[in-house]
Amino acid sequence: MSRRYHSKSRLGCSNCKKRRIKCDETKPACDRCKSACLDCVYACPPVSPGESSTPSIAATILSEQGGTDANHNPAFITNDHQISNGKILSSREQPQRNGSGPAASSSLSPVNMRHMELLAHFIAHTSLILGPAHTSTRMALATTLSTPYLINQVLALASLHLSHLVPAKSKAYALEAASLQADSLSSFADSNVSVSRENCIPMLLFAALLGIYTLADAVLSFQGGVSKFLDDYIRYLDVHRGARAVVEPFWEFLDQTDLAPFLNIASRSGSTASHPDVAAVCSNLATVVERVPLDADAAMACREAIEHLRAILDNIWQAQTNPHAHAGSAYNTIYSWPILLSAKFTALLAKRVPQALVILAHYAVVLHERREVWVVGDAGSWLIKGISGVLGKEWEEWLIWPNNALLHAPTHGKTVFLKTENGDGVGQL
Repeated sequence: MSRRYHSKSRLGCSNCKKRRIKCDETKPACDRCKSACLDCVYACPPVSPGESSTPSIAATILSEQGGTDANHNPAFITNDHQISNGKILSSREQPQRNGSGPAASSSLSPVNMRHMELLAHFIAHTSLILGPAHTSTRMALATTLSTPYLINQVLALASLHLSHLVPAKSKAYALEAASLQADSLSSFADSNVSVSRENCIPMLLFAALLGIYTLADAVLSFQGGVSKFLDDYIRYLDVHRGARAVVEPFWEFLDQTDLAPFLNIASRSGSTASHPDVAAVCSNLATVVERVPLDADAAMACREAIEHLRAILDNIWQAQTNPHAHAGSAYNTIYSWPILLSAKFTALLAKRVPQALVILAHYAVVLHERREVWVVGDAGSWLIKGISGVLGKEWEEWLIWPNNALLHAPTHGKTVFLKTENGDGVGQL
């Protein structure tokens, strides 16, 4: 039997081309897309392979991949993208798009209404994970709109958020998010100029959003294995820590911008007096560093991580006891510790060094206190349980505080996690 011939048009919409059917070329939406309830997208005049319809944006990731197993790339990185020697590498091949879900997007496609819907969702809803809408948010959005790799990262995060909000379309939104994420990484890898004062803000935002996406993806794809989630979270820490490495030469400049509150929450001077309960928790953590001898660099990395954690715990205490505290502090505490970690510390975590895992378990209490934030969810609980399982009874006494935080945490409201006067190990914030 002869094969039926399907006439096609080179000027048809993207969906009809993918389905290999004739498009009637009706605009703004063809009849077939209307019938199938698909977003109809017409491409610009064809772009030759290897060329982009957007200007090339130069960027280089300067992050170190200290200690992370090179065979375990973050979930968002496809076979066509990997981190090697501190740079994102990419082939020109784009991931396969799914035409049956929300409209697939490409860095080679013109802006369409689907992009606008995702951007509107990011501005109104997803961006709240960065803190309340204020000057820094507006400044960040202005930067985003002029930077292709950053706008794709924004759209990817918005679509991933929708996969959480709309369970009935979760799979379709997740596929769309992965596609946009691949476009973002491809755009970033294709750019090649050095970090400068002019582009350090979009680069910092890109690296930070990349980390947030990695965390959210790990949380939303959790299948019940706390040990695997511990692996995923440690890889996330290495990605998010790279946000600072990207712009390290311009950190002082960024400290003078509207992004300063986001950067400084965990980098407070060590001379600042802590709340007594915070001081007690961190003093106990300091002793665990001495329990089993570490080399000088490892011990220093652990002490620095504890100092940053102390600043965050103090900030949480102040925010919950001061009605005038800045609302954004609840979100900033989630991201500031990972950004300030050293490559040495994340290497210790990857090697399952007990002292580093104990410190991470204490930070997980902060995550559990922020569990109402969708990118966090039950990550704190999973980490504490996973670390307790890895370390076993030998280190049980050093994990009393984190486990008590889980035991006494209310179903709703804030976590109980600071030592009380009666010595039961936790208190109500």
